[in-house]
Amino acid sequence: MFWKYIEKINWGKVFHHFLGMKYKALDILLAYKGQNAFNIKGEYDRYRCHGGASFEIEVLGVEFSMELYDYRHWNYAENRFYFDEEPELSWIGYKGYTEQDYWKDIEKTAEVHGLDEDYFCRCQAVFMEDKEEHTEETRKRNDEAYAEYKRKVAARVREIDWSLVKYARVPGKRKKRPVRRVKGNTIGVKEFRVEQKLPADLVIALLDLYDKDDNLISRASDYEEDE
Repeated sequence: MFWKYIEKINWGKVFHHFLGMKYKALDILLAYKGQNAFNIKGEYDRYRCHGGASFEIEVLGVEFSMELYDYRHWNYAENRFYFDEEPELSWIGYKGYTEQDYWKDIEKTAEVHGLDEDYFCRCQAVFMEDKEEHTEETRKRNDEAYAEYKRKVAARVREIDWSLVKYARVPGKRKKRPVRRVKGNTIGVKEFRVEQKLPADLVIALLDLYDKDDNLISRASDYEEDE
């Protein structure tokens, strides 16, 4: 009964009211991940979409994470967060919103917020850069590169005799991680007493594989080259 009332509370409004932090959101997660015996990580980055601070700690596969972030998107033309009513490049094409609509809204934004005359030039530069990244030719080139990458990795997976693989290492690190084939193309990689089950193509792309005599079977760096 108690938890039903708790769930009905708009915790976002409570958070903003008592802390006076507009545009901020707080996410807390407690879950079993089964990836690490112990791992701790924290980071802070403001200059991006949803920028903020995060903290994660994992003990015997159980992870607690907390993230305080700004739920607005980042305006790369002005190096700041978007205003509430300011148009974003990603809106173009969404429910009939056209490029012409975008430039009209840009003019309105500049007028409302008193932005300088270079604002239009910066928006134009970012718009053209974003447009270039999403051309049909670029997408086709990226799809072809990814298909070739998958082909290389899939071929290597078939070549490996997994009965010979005894452990793996993160490239550049000395710590050994026992490896075993679980079922089909699923591989178990153990760190301390926690075993993480991963697809074989992901394992060979991330880890160097060795046999019991420390002979290298597969090198992860072979799959890190840009196509």
